[in-house]
Order: sequence, then C-alpha cells, then structure tokens
Amino acid sequence: MKREQRLARLEKSRMFSQKETVELSGFTRKQLQKLEQLEIIKPRKIPAVLYSWNQIIFLRILYHFRKIWSLQQIDKAFKSSENPVNAEAIVEDIGNVLNIYFGEKGALGNLGIYIQFNKYNMSEIQSRAIYKMILEFPDIVIDDGVEIGQGKFTVLNVPKVIEELKVMAESLEVEESKLKIV
Repeated sequence: MKREQRLARLEKSRMFSQKETVELSGFTRKQLQKLEQLEIIKPRKIPAVLYSWNQIIFLRILYHFRKIWSLQQIDKAFKSSENPVNAEAIVEDIGNVLNIYFGEKGALGNLGIYIQFNKYNMSEIQSRAIYKMILEFPDIVIDDGVEIGQGKFTVLNVPKVIEELKVMAESLEVEESKLKIV
C-alpha cells in the first residue's frame, strides 16, 4: 500500500495541475474541458485533473492550430472517417515528431493531420532546413517523398514548440524535472 502511495505521489509530482496547464497551453479551463469531451486529450484524474508534459506539448500545438483553424475543424480532422488520427498515440510519441501538418487535403479540401517523424534523429540544423523548405513551398507539402496534399496547411515544428514551452515554464518557475518527455 505504501509503495502504491509513493508511486502515486511520484507520478503526481511529474504532472501539471489544471492551472499550470492553462498557463502553458494557452487554453482556458472551459476549452480544456471541451477538448476532453471531444476525446482529443485525456487528462489523468487522481483525484485532481492532471496533465503530463507530453500532453502539455500537444495542447500547445493545438493552441497554435486554433489560431487559424476552428475547434470543430480540428475535431473533424481527428475523427475523419478516411484517416482517423489517434491523438493519444501522438501524445505518447511526441518526442519523435519533427513536424505536424494540419490542413486541407486534395481537391475536396478534406481536413487532415499529418505527422512527420524524426526517424533519422536529425540535427537541429537539418531540422530547421527542412522547416524552412516547407515554409518556402506552402502549396505542396512533402513527407518522406510522398505528396500528401495541396491547399491550405499549417505546419508546426515540434522542437520549436517544446523550446517555446520550456521558456514559458521557466518564467512560471516550473521545476525542470517536470519538463521531460516520457
């Protein structure tokens, strides 16, 4: 029993409260609840609502997408019958993601989310070069040599989002031990 309590305390110490999540993600409590209702994000409830660092990163990515796309569009892209995206799988593997693309796919303008993994463990210079190349060619997005669509896209470089969050966390005096991708 004591071991379970210690593990629960340890897990809680690595998690972020709802207040911290609001400050870091950019979403309000109500918006976080809506994302939970839509099953895009699933916080832990032990008994308080807690979020992991991986979830904070994912929420910050969604926050940036929300600057251009509506929550309904984001929800539709996750639940697209053509190519549904498992948000929890993205959260779990967020440390291996280089870029996330969100936008219209094909002539019909179907919404989609596309993940580019950092399979080759590229250096920061290589990562920035790819990101710059993507920004220079916003009409056609290429992922591993396969055309994945034409139209309006938003591209987020995940390492840059993590960097942004770490600066925010530092200003909020969040313990560095909490800022580890699990």
